[in-house]
Amino acid sequence: MNRTSWAFCCLAHGVLLGCAPDKVETASGGLPTLALHHVTNDIETSPNSMAERAIVGPDGKLVFAADRESDWLVTVLDSNGAFLAGLGRRGSGPGEMQMAQVISIGDEGVTMFDPVQQRLVIAGLDDSLHSQVTFTEQFFPFHRWQGQLLGLSLGPAGFRVMVADIATGKTRDIVPPSDSFLTTTFPKPQLTSQAEMMAMRVPGVGYLGDKLVVGEGHSYRLMVYNADGTTDHLLSRDIPPAVLGKVRLEAQIKTMRDAMNRFGAAGPEMESQMEAAIKSFTERKIPHFGALALLSDSADRGWVIGSVGDSAFADIFTEGQYLGRLGIACRGFNEQWSLSGNWLAMVCMPDDPEDDRDALIKVFHIS
Repeated sequence: MNRTSWAFCCLAHGVLLGCAPDKVETASGGLPTLALHHVTNDIETSPNSMAERAIVGPDGKLVFAADRESDWLVTVLDSNGAFLAGLGRRGSGPGEMQMAQVISIGDEGVTMFDPVQQRLVIAGLDDSLHSQVTFTEQFFPFHRWQGQLLGLSLGPAGFRVMVADIATGKTRDIVPPSDSFLTTTFPKPQLTSQAEMMAMRVPGVGYLGDKLVVGEGHSYRLMVYNADGTTDHLLSRDIPPAVLGKVRLEAQIKTMRDAMNRFGAAGPEMESQMEAAIKSFTERKIPHFGALALLSDSADRGWVIGSVGDSAFADIFTEGQYLGRLGIACRGFNEQWSLSGNWLAMVCMPDDPEDDRDALIKVFHIS
């Protein structure tokens, strides 16, 4: 994996992640109810880093990358947080991965992505290989959406919002590369220095039912596109810049170290530059939300999950209108979350500072 690929993958998956914004009206309907269902309760059933995304399925099952010392790559939990299965084998043979990022879990199995080999693997809960495919070009998937994979690529001309065929690995642009929101909001990044890499603004990618969403967290703008790549409407909020709390700052530094170790980029000089760059977040604006932008629940309400201080919030949208904000207790939240049906999963630091786990998963039920 080259320097540009590492920087993009690290920012998009592990750390942070000229249209005039339309005003989003506040809707009169009530907010959904969010109830804590369970918390992963031990080291074996918790992620080993705040950089790990936990994927929740429509029936409440959870899947996330396992500890590097495990015999498997991905851990699966049932809807109550109990261990269900360990999936994936390390290697480069059929169905094997050098590292695994989880994309989805459902009736089709567990969808996993190896960014080193650009390989997509789908396996059953018995670890049987359902399918394997290699993408036709560099591509980083975020979601399984409308029977395909939705994600990003970073090329010579800048960012591309793409979909990939699950059966063939063939990729294509779903938002035209010349789209004005994409080109003006996310100019071609310059990656000649560590500071420029850390300042790179990565598009957030999500979906609202059968529409896709591209978001920019600093200015809080989310462009909603139709499935053919044409613009539908813009969501935005005019709110003060986000503030990075002390707990989250410390978590960011640890997360960056973990990410560097995973991608083989660790070293005294790199670590020093990373730590200095992250600490600089206290002196400048940070994004309200990260690389996942907006996801929709079973009622087609759009959820934007982001950080506020050392915890988190959920902004709810419906039919182009802003419903309101829910506060969510998630200490040190670092933009790792997922939503499916009526389930929301978030990776948090333990509420008790004396808890020796690096991270845990809070699972909420939406009604």
